[in-house]
Amino acid sequence: MRYFPLALAVPFFTANVESAPAADITLQDLDQFQIDVTDVTDRQVQLKGPPFSQRVTGNWQITVLGTSVATDFYSVVSGPHGTHANPHHRGQFVIGEPKPVNSFGGGEGGWSFQAGTLTWVRTFGQGAYRLIVSFDRSAEGLKCNATASLARENGTGAIRFKTEQGTDIKVLSTKTVSTNCSVKRPG
Repeated sequence: MRYFPLALAVPFFTANVESAPAADITLQDLDQFQIDVTDVTDRQVQLKGPPFSQRVTGNWQITVLGTSVATDFYSVVSGPHGTHANPHHRGQFVIGEPKPVNSFGGGEGGWSFQAGTLTWVRTFGQGAYRLIVSFDRSAEGLKCNATASLARENGTGAIRFKTEQGTDIKVLSTKTVSTNCSVKRPG
């Protein structure tokens, strides 16, 4: 898996005096839990022709299964060409073992878990995507915070991948609008 600086990473903060630090959360604490993340970004993109704006809502359903993570991801894209939902991408990944992914023109993707934080990184033809989910424990149970970002390879240039329809797309800029995260108890 290729790693490179995440030029567009967005910092995240949590302020809950009564919560346990993320480092106290173990992978075993998350076993069988479902984590739902919704990530909304505004992007300036270019296909063929002039650049245009679009809003992308990424929807993640993540389930920790022992030392693996099962995922179901789909996105909804809105722009000057209308709004459409892309197909679901489902997979299961052993934590710490990246593997090839075929969506968006291919690349590699993998999950890691360290200090109470679950992280997904996937590469594209040029650039990458990163989802960071950190966990806290409160009187109500487990809570999560998430951030998602696209990254430029080596900190420069456009992010390039293929749309669901197989068209080359260049992401010129991106801005996170909102990210929501929730944790559901098993059963």
